[in-house]
Amino acid sequence: MIVSEEKIPDETSTYRGVIKGISLISYQFEFLVEEAETPIKGIFDKNLYSQVKEQFDKVCVAQFTVTKEICEITDKITEKWVLSGFKD
Repeated sequence: MIVSEEKIPDETSTYRGVIKGISLISYQFEFLVEEAETPIKGIFDKNLYSQVKEQFDKVCVAQFTVTKEICEITDKITEKWVLSGFKD
């Protein structure tokens, strides 16, 4: 079965919250947005390694790039989150 996916233009989002989980080996993160129950899970660039480590378990303002793809057969949208940096 061939599944066709359509890419939706990337979005940039900024949220205030706390990094609650990180993997410094696979460059993955878990970010809990203030007043939200479901965390954002995604990846970060290795160039952000020290910043992510420094911000771990502290309230911060983080910027994300969100890539969305829609499966034309099921109309299901998948999101891929990339931590792109922090704001002061």
